[in-house]
Amino acid sequence: MTKLNQPYGIGLDIGSNSIGFAVVDANSHLLRLKGETAIGARLFREGQSAADRRGSRTTRRRLSRTRWRLSFLRDFFAPHITKIDPDFFLRQKYSEISPKDKDRFKYEKRLFNDRTDAEFYEDYPSMYHLRLHLMTHTHKADPREIFLAIHHILKSRGHFLTPGAAKDFNTDKVDLEDIFPALTEAYAQVYPDLELTFDLAKADDFKAKLLDEQATPSDTQKALVKLLLSSDGEKEIVKKRKQVLTEFAKAITGLKTKFNLALGTEVDEADASNWQFSMGQLDDKWSNIETSMTDQGTEIFEQIQELYRARLLNGIVPAGMSLSQAKVADYGQHKEDLELFKTYLKKLNDHELAKTIRVIYDRYINGDDAKPFLREDFVKALTKEVTAHPNEVSEQLLNRMGQANFMLKQRTKANGAIPVQLQQRELDQIIANQSKYYDWLAAPNPVEAHRWKMPYQLDELLNFHIPYYVGPLITPKQQAESGENVFAWMVRKDPSGNITPYNFDEKVDREASANTFIQRMKTTDTYLIGEDVLPKQSLLYQKYEVLNELNNVRINNECLGTDQKQRLIREVFERHSSVTIKQVADNLVAHGDFAQRPEIRGLADEKRFLSSLSTYHQLKEILHGAIDDSTKLHDIENIITWSTVFEDAAIFKTKLAEIDWLDPATIKKLSNIRYRGWGQFSRKLLDGLKLGNGHTVIQELMLSNHNLMQILADETLKETMTELNQDKLKTDDIEDVINDAYTSPSNKKALRQVLRVVEDIKHAANGQDPSWLYIETADGTGTAGKRTQSRQKQIQTVYANAAQELIDSAVRGELEDKIADKASFTDRLVLYFMQGGRDIYTGAPLNIDQLSHYDIDHILPQSLIKDDSLDNRVLVNATINREKNNVFASTLFASKMAATWRKWHEAGLISGRKLRNLMLRPDETDKFAHGFVARQLVETRQIIKLTEQIAAAQYPNTKIIAVKAGLSHQLREELDFPKNRDVNHYHHAFDAFLAARIGTYLLKRYPKLAPFFTYGEFAKVDVKKFREFNFIGALTHAKKNIVAKDTGEIVWDKERDIQELDRIYNFKRMLITHEVHFETADLFDQTIYAAKDSKERGGRMSLIPKKLGYLTGIYGGYQTERGSYVSIIRTFKKGETIYKVVNILTADVSLLSEKEKVSKTLADIYLKELIAKKLSKGKSGKNIASEPFEIVLPRVGKDSLFKNKKYGLFLIESATELHNYQELWLPRNDQLLIKRIQARQIEESKADYELTRMYRNIAWQVDHYFRLYKIRKFAEKLQASVEDFAGLPVYKNETSDGKAEVLASVLKRLNGAADKGRTNPTTVKLQSDFGRTLLTNGIVLEDDSSIVYQSPTGLFKRSVKLVDL
Repeated sequence: MTKLNQPYGIGLDIGSNSIGFAVVDANSHLLRLKGETAIGARLFREGQSAADRRGSRTTRRRLSRTRWRLSFLRDFFAPHITKIDPDFFLRQKYSEISPKDKDRFKYEKRLFNDRTDAEFYEDYPSMYHLRLHLMTHTHKADPREIFLAIHHILKSRGHFLTPGAAKDFNTDKVDLEDIFPALTEAYAQVYPDLELTFDLAKADDFKAKLLDEQATPSDTQKALVKLLLSSDGEKEIVKKRKQVLTEFAKAITGLKTKFNLALGTEVDEADASNWQFSMGQLDDKWSNIETSMTDQGTEIFEQIQELYRARLLNGIVPAGMSLSQAKVADYGQHKEDLELFKTYLKKLNDHELAKTIRVIYDRYINGDDAKPFLREDFVKALTKEVTAHPNEVSEQLLNRMGQANFMLKQRTKANGAIPVQLQQRELDQIIANQSKYYDWLAAPNPVEAHRWKMPYQLDELLNFHIPYYVGPLITPKQQAESGENVFAWMVRKDPSGNITPYNFDEKVDREASANTFIQRMKTTDTYLIGEDVLPKQSLLYQKYEVLNELNNVRINNECLGTDQKQRLIREVFERHSSVTIKQVADNLVAHGDFAQRPEIRGLADEKRFLSSLSTYHQLKEILHGAIDDSTKLHDIENIITWSTVFEDAAIFKTKLAEIDWLDPATIKKLSNIRYRGWGQFSRKLLDGLKLGNGHTVIQELMLSNHNLMQILADETLKETMTELNQDKLKTDDIEDVINDAYTSPSNKKALRQVLRVVEDIKHAANGQDPSWLYIETADGTGTAGKRTQSRQKQIQTVYANAAQELIDSAVRGELEDKIADKASFTDRLVLYFMQGGRDIYTGAPLNIDQLSHYDIDHILPQSLIKDDSLDNRVLVNATINREKNNVFASTLFASKMAATWRKWHEAGLISGRKLRNLMLRPDETDKFAHGFVARQLVETRQIIKLTEQIAAAQYPNTKIIAVKAGLSHQLREELDFPKNRDVNHYHHAFDAFLAARIGTYLLKRYPKLAPFFTYGEFAKVDVKKFREFNFIGALTHAKKNIVAKDTGEIVWDKERDIQELDRIYNFKRMLITHEVHFETADLFDQTIYAAKDSKERGGRMSLIPKKLGYLTGIYGGYQTERGSYVSIIRTFKKGETIYKVVNILTADVSLLSEKEKVSKTLADIYLKELIAKKLSKGKSGKNIASEPFEIVLPRVGKDSLFKNKKYGLFLIESATELHNYQELWLPRNDQLLIKRIQARQIEESKADYELTRMYRNIAWQVDHYFRLYKIRKFAEKLQASVEDFAGLPVYKNETSDGKAEVLASVLKRLNGAADKGRTNPTTVKLQSDFGRTLLTNGIVLEDDSSIVYQSPTGLFKRSVKLVDL
């Protein structure tokens, strides 16, 4: 191998949790750096979204603010209560302290000092009883009772979603005048053919049925469908209309709903179950559907929520009742139902059975393992038992269980439907009754502007909420000074003094805070670094979406002209919020463009355009002519941005007031509009930058038939974007650019790791920049892309519209049978149906029962282009395919079949691209050469583009070559280099080498094509002379050496190069490094378990105190503490030096950080005390004498690398768990065998022999080289399992796992991966957790142990013996 005295390149294989790298010379031969062959992989944890942390932070903030508000209530009452009961508030503060806690118990555990809690409970069984009493009685009440009632009101104050003053609020009010038109408009967009209308003439009837308390949800749902359903139109239309209305009605009545139908959202069959739930389960199910929600679906969903809340609220608080009256009635009814239930249990005359059934009620009240047992589950479970064990009261009990008010609880999720106005009404009534005796209760609201709807100071306290756009009540500067991450953005008017609910607007600059919030909310352009994107409902962005979709449309196979597009926008899109294909076709016919309705194709939806000018349509009704006034366009775009950012109508109105041409009536109308979401592109990209012809992107979309992706290929535009991005990267910190990038956390982390790996290699190359970076992204493990339509539905749609003579009735019947059988629509089956059940080359019928006997042929030969899409594949008779060989389909079959192909294309059976491939003659390839080359070589993935931009800024003299994903896969497949991710991590490194090898080959073989794959090159390329576009195919099928025409250099010597690939593939050792990380998030699992679950009380759990010093046997606690990192200490055992590993918990870290702010010495002392305390706690939990020790490594991250004679190289995860570092090795031939056996391409007898041989070899390798697996006798048991393995069948059967499955499972476990399959290692007598090296007594390291520090690539490493520390 060559030494580094020359230019070098780096191959990079970028994955979501790995970076493969390979350092090569100009001829793509591996180099040695720092004494190592420079090929390997960097492994790290995938970057995660901060959604969970954000949710926890929001919850903490909400609870903190609740306590903050209640502190003002306490201060309000304290002067008046302490006179009669000095310890009242102290007893409250310490009320959670148990009398069993002798060390902490100081104050009596009672509410009052002059009566018992039992006496208070007898008078007021619930807080609602107390509230009702104070509302309905005018005699003088105890101020402590008044405080407790108002405390309850403020603590559970309800939502702020319903506008209006408390005095005007009615529980039976449903705003159908707004809801019905919104539903009609939204459903018109998602179901344009169904003509779903919500007639305001039916509003009163609808409201009466929706709020009918006597009807069951099922009866209400049926009544609403009957009311709303129109029978106009075709039978199929009415049927579909009924289905949608049924799901809509189920949703608003709280029944289980197919929300994909109710919201008009198309989802894959595999995801359909995620969309089936009731509104009561929304909190648990929302995350499954949130990312797939469309704008129209969200609009419908919000109206459903409004109606569901109205029904829910009416069920909680029937019309004419107060909230407390309703809750007291529920309490009384629950008490009666419980008595009936107890009577039923007594009459069973079976004590054990009664005890078992009673547990169902206990679960309903107390929950299951701290999780709620829902009422519907409780009723279902109880109904089953009562039905199975009848007695004389069971019928009465079953009747009660069928009622909506059976055993309702006081505190449920349904309380979320209670608005704050109901709570304020009760508060005001209590104040009115008691202020006659306590005038201070009626203290006027200090905020005079609010007195008209909140007359009292306590009203302001109840209604005050910090707007979300203000955020935490701390300035960014204050937060930074505190040493915390900066999540704040509030701007203060007056920096002095504390903020209170009564001086908020004097202290906080709402508008400035709101403007800062806008900037935080904006994301940046996909292509232009740092440019803010437009709102999704922006007029410009919607115009782009419409034009982009129109340019993809073909009318009778022709493109739309500029005049036609302008007219369609003016006469169709600006007049309709949703546009159907029929409306466009009618317009074209009306203007004489076509004599009869033309065929319109090229849309993702077969009936409508997905894009619209809905914003223009909506604002036109409010702003009238101003919407077309170009001088007001900037203001209108601001209105749209503000509406997108602000949910709060008040701040939106404030911002609207900045626009001087808006009158108050218009501002009021505009403030009710709520837009959502952000686009992907900025105004600068769409309407700022110029193409080579002088047009902007939006102008080019109008004046040409190019879509956005075609326009972005313009050389001038690409060059401008690159220059802008490089300028931005020069002036900005790279880390800031990555943070602000419009990409996933996973991509951001991968990008940071890429930069570290490249910098490390540069450092090893004595500071020399790489001359080439060859970049490829691995296939991620994230969410797979989804088809626009399911294959089955696509075929059904085509068949429904196709003429009868095109598709035989027998084939139509076969489709119905396959759908009924829920068959999987494989490629063969799809091709069969999309060819109308015929051979596409001859027209001869195919047999659906013999699909495996036919060939799938590539229309354009693979020697021309590597295209495995369905548009280039057909199902044909094997004999015909052999005759065709590598000849173009048009040459042999077009003369006979061309007319049929065109008919199939017109019917939608084959796409325009497939027709073009079928009709393409060998002499016509130059027409499509540019597209062929681009499809093979141009990488468009976002992570690649971002990596290119940032790498180009960091290394301006480096050529960056993007190797399109799939080229290395093709090379692997065609040269038989399998990728088995279960064996080891070397496949990342090999892919990186392939990227470098392919990149070098392309640069030298096709230097003129470099602009297609080299970042920053924009020269025009003439590709018409090319006759082959399968660049890797040309390489692998070469009969002799491939020579670069320009230089005469051999760029591919098949025999020599395959030998080199084979040698590298079979490397037994490569550089593998693991990211060392520190946990900083969760302290423990978040569920609080009861004291009865603790081991101290005979339970099964070792609990963690929920607060410092709170005994778990009294107070309960959390489970599973999270470790942040470990410390290594030196101690002695029987006179010998040993090293122990001690967990430092996430909870400990925060305390250590506080000490470190004071001084490092103080932190060191605290750490030593902390470790001493941990050592003094024995395994049983009892304190034992602490052994002397010294800290040698205070802070060691998870997955730090160590080595010693006993275990070799290993990673430490925690004080009790080690991870394997040794990589398993299997030769290429064995990996090929595994691949072929899994594909069942080898006869079973041979497979049986080979699998047993490989398993034996793996067991031998583990026994000899995986010293860590001496722990728990893993290696020994693996050796002993060989005979059991030999007795297994080759493949899994009904009674046993097979050799193939068990081998795969063992490989996964040896490679450190969890085996999520169903293969159980106990099949061969291995432990169920085989591979997990857990030492329950703690890790003890011998005195020959060292810690190994590695650079990101492992090219630099330093080993430090623990004895030297």
